[in-house]
Amino acid sequence: MSLFEYLAIAFSIIFSMSAMRLISGLPHTLRSESRYWVHATFVILQLIITIVVFWNYWNFASYENWTLAKFILILASPALVFLNACTLIPERADTIESWKVHYFEVSRRYFIGLGLWLLAVLANTIVFLDIPFFSPARYAHLAAFAICAVGAVSRSNGTHAVIAAMTAGLISFWIFYVAFNPGGLDFSQS
Repeated sequence: MSLFEYLAIAFSIIFSMSAMRLISGLPHTLRSESRYWVHATFVILQLIITIVVFWNYWNFASYENWTLAKFILILASPALVFLNACTLIPERADTIESWKVHYFEVSRRYFIGLGLWLLAVLANTIVFLDIPFFSPARYAHLAAFAICAVGAVSRSNGTHAVIAAMTAGLISFWIFYVAFNPGGLDFSQS
């Protein structure tokens, strides 16, 4: 077993917990009498993020200079993915009477969590993959940070609907342009 495979156990558990939280909340989120499509969209997008980020952790398999500090840094991303999953789907999802009310109660915390996750991704790609801070790959980061900033401060239904659509588009771009293959973040080959 390689060191990466050993370390992968920790982040695999965290990603699994995130996916299970989101999947277990889906039936409650999609219940027709209390559904809010913007919230449901973000739950599904967060599940996609969880799966694709786990898939992209293969990019770190060739890294060899592990330290405890770097291990903690690499765990920041899955920990924030889990935090965001728990923000969207509370432990007692069956007690939520209105997902719209819940969404607007937690939207600021969710978008701040997404922004922190983006910072963790930025740090990880710089430290472990040597992707420069000013790489063209950062354009999607900038767009996502802008979405997070607007989402954190807005209380408008219309604005959040647009944010949900923009986030879905950005994630689709990310999946098909960068994350489709293991090692897709290795820009040294291009």
